[in-house]
Amino acid sequence: MQAQSAGIPMYDPIGFTTEDAFDMATIDGARALMWDGEIGSLEVGKAADIAVIDGENPRLSPRHNPVGSIVRYAAGTDVRSVLVDGQLVVDDGRVLTLDEDLLLKEADEVADRVREDLLHRRYWPLNRRYRVID
Repeated sequence: MQAQSAGIPMYDPIGFTTEDAFDMATIDGARALMWDGEIGSLEVGKAADIAVIDGENPRLSPRHNPVGSIVRYAAGTDVRSVLVDGQLVVDDGRVLTLDEDLLLKEADEVADRVREDLLHRRYWPLNRRYRVID
């Protein structure tokens, strides 16, 4: 729909497609980094980097074009599992390589310290490049 609203027919071979965007995020990105021999596609001998998307989410409908639906409508919350170089790092939407609860607790503590610090300031400090002229 976005392409059509921009005046590009949905199946225009000259227009930029969702498949083009998907390729840019995978094999073309790897090619640009000169890592296409190691990553960017699922092939024997390459690192198995895979994201499993929850295809049952109504946001990803219609399902006749899964690549297009993922590119256009998928969000981070749709990711169920992630494998990096064949190792499971996200399972059922939870990151396995860090303690999310501890990370959130630490982030809350930092936010509280920043908030307290700002409450005691009467003004924002000026950048040293600028001077107040009376």
